[in-house]
Amino acid sequence: MRRPGDEGDREGSAQQADQAHLDELAKMRRRRAGKVGVALGLVLVLFVFVVRNDERVPVDFVFYTRQARLIWVMVMPAGRSLMEFLIVSE
Repeated sequence: MRRPGDEGDREGSAQQADQAHLDELAKMRRRRAGKVGVALGLVLVLFVFVVRNDERVPVDFVFYTRQARLIWVMVMPAGRSLMEFLIVSE
């Protein structure tokens, strides 16, 4: 007859701990795979966005006008806004 604290109970609890650890590792792996998938999707969308917005457009500055690619006309203000957000949020 087995009593609590026997060798069998210790093996069972060790197996449960191992299984819980394996479940946690599997959950982390799925989460990481999801993040990688989202990141790859964003890179693909960004690439298509850059390629599709390659045409040159006139940009009026105060004293002169320049021809710039449309992607830079959109990215520069977005980058500036991001920097302002990061500075203000500190």
